[in-house]
Amino acid sequence: DPLHYPIIMSRRSCAQLAAASWFSGFPVATVQTTWIFSFPFCGPNMVNHFFCDSPPVIALVCADTSLFELEALTATVLFILFPFLLILGSYVRILSTIFRMPSAEGKRKAFS
Repeated sequence: DPLHYPIIMSRRSCAQLAAASWFSGFPVATVQTTWIFSFPFCGPNMVNHFFCDSPPVIALVCADTSLFELEALTATVLFILFPFLLILGSYVRILSTIFRMPSAEGKRKAFS
């Protein structure tokens, strides 16, 4: 029932969704960070970027990082693509509900 959002979404459910998002992402970030810094580094050991992200640090590693890169890609797909598809599906349901409304006035109000 996507059009019942203001009724369904209470402060408690909003806090639970935010907490779930933090608690699901934190272990993945912790594992990836720990894994990156367990690799042997060689070369200048200098990252010429504004902030230290995984790809520039991985470029400094002297070992095979293919397994780490596969894990990072898998985590990205699970934690970004899956929620994106859920949001996209929600918008599709909203639009289909609006287009099934019989009155033009109701459609106009829903789109506004």
